[in-house]
Amino acid sequence: MMSEKHKMGKTSTYYSWADMKQRCYNHNNAAYVNYGARGIEVCDRWRGSFLNFLEDMGEMPKGLSLDRIDNDSNYSPENCRWATASQQVNNRRVLKNNKSGRTGISYKTRIKKWYVDGKAGTKRVYVGAFDTLEEAIKAQEAFKWQ
Repeated sequence: MMSEKHKMGKTSTYYSWADMKQRCYNHNNAAYVNYGARGIEVCDRWRGSFLNFLEDMGEMPKGLSLDRIDNDSNYSPENCRWATASQQVNNRRVLKNNKSGRTGISYKTRIKKWYVDGKAGTKRVYVGAFDTLEEAIKAQEAFKWQ
């Protein structure tokens, strides 16, 4: 493959593209276990071409980072966006031991309630504790996360 010509090798956009590939394909990368080991890949269009990535995503806006909309799907133009830290925190995958099936909702055995929390901007936000999972889901969906 011929080397691509661009002058963006030291930009945050380039580093984001390179880090994406490292997470998916470098077994020695600390994040590999959460990406490549789970089967997350980079689409063919992006894997071999920073310029294609740049064409599809544009330059990385200040304060944002690369986010997969569906955390169980691959890196591709249809599944990626530039997102804020709080958008990313609220877009985490649901862990195997999560009884609610939703990120940000957990059951607190001590108080026997469904607990809803998340991040809005840089602050951790407590939404409330609810008797039923349905009430907790409604409260989470109604909350304005900005």
